[in-house]
Amino acid sequence: MKIAIVTDDEQSISAHFGRARFFQVVTLEDGRVVSRERRAKPAHGGHGAGSSHAVSSHAGSSQAVTLNEGSHEHGHEHSHDHDHHDDHAHHSGPEADSRHAAMAAAVADCEALFAGGMGAGMRAAVLAQGVRLFLTNIRSIDAALEAYTQGRLVDLSDSRQCAHDATH
Repeated sequence: MKIAIVTDDEQSISAHFGRARFFQVVTLEDGRVVSRERRAKPAHGGHGAGSSHAVSSHAGSSQAVTLNEGSHEHGHEHSHDHDHHDDHAHHSGPEADSRHAAMAAAVADCEALFAGGMGAGMRAAVLAQGVRLFLTNIRSIDAALEAYTQGRLVDLSDSRQCAHDATH
């Protein structure tokens, strides 16, 4: 079975799905980890790992750059605390639905997804793929996997759904 986890460092579960840089997909057999795979997470708002966008050079021309895990070639970090995360339009409507569907499709082959929190639109997209969702306060990927294989991982979805006007 495959389990997807949103992460920035391959060791801890990201506190917020939309701000995580990528997925770690863990394959379990007989309750043991047999493989780990890093997967690109389609960009939520255009700044995810592996996405590209145009930046202006000092000469006024623009060029496309590929973003690699948050530390970008154009000289600044993207912590994903941009103002657009407080903009309700960013999280709803047809464009948001399309982004959510693309992110959920990236882990559609997984049985479950672990995250610290996520908004209602993303939650609906994950569940529509038939992936079981676990919103958890456990930060260690290995500890969460152990709890899951032992049937002790509790889904805190009702208490950890984000309204996107709260800070994490």
